[in-house]
Amino acid sequence: MTDMHTRRAELESAMTLATKKLVALKSEVLAALAKDVREGLGCRPKSLPSRWLYEGAGSELFELITGLSEYYPSRVERAILVEHSREIVLMSGASKIIELGSGMSEKTRLLLDSFYEFDRLDAFTAMDAADQTLRVSIRELTMRYPRTAVSGVVADFNEDLSGMPAGPGRLLMFLGGTVGNLGTWERSRLLAHFAEQGPWSLGRCVRRFARSDRRL
Repeated sequence: MTDMHTRRAELESAMTLATKKLVALKSEVLAALAKDVREGLGCRPKSLPSRWLYEGAGSELFELITGLSEYYPSRVERAILVEHSREIVLMSGASKIIELGSGMSEKTRLLLDSFYEFDRLDAFTAMDAADQTLRVSIRELTMRYPRTAVSGVVADFNEDLSGMPAGPGRLLMFLGGTVGNLGTWERSRLLAHFAEQGPWSLGRCVRRFARSDRRL
């Protein structure tokens, strides 16, 4: 119960900082947000790209939300990675990991730890539209994996995959429920873009368990 109260207090604190962090966003980011809002509110049905959920204080808020007991998907994904990370290393044969919508790469570190343990983590590239969050994450991961070439690419992967490193031995990671925020056409286009950037070492992803009896 104490942990729950602590989490909720952290959420409230992060929300009070959201406006300040919004003001701190780069002018080009704010201009892109204004453009998406104008276009989205003029559509039928109205819509807004999901990337804006994670700008400013958004990424921090989401990381706190995933720690709440009510939010089971992250716990399920974490359990899958804990159980199968070594298997994924051996099955994939990869040495370069690319993560889309990386955020702080909290769950991803479970898999990266296994790759590093097997001395198979030559490079890790994180792609995310939230510049501030990405910078913090890259700094932490560089310290955690000193033998690995860690880099970050600030980009909206829905629009631009040009920053994705080329070459063999790549494993693409796309964790969480981000794909569920996309419409049918957007999902099809994104998967087509993935295919164009191939080949990949292992064409699988960790799926969320929806049935209540599989919740952890």
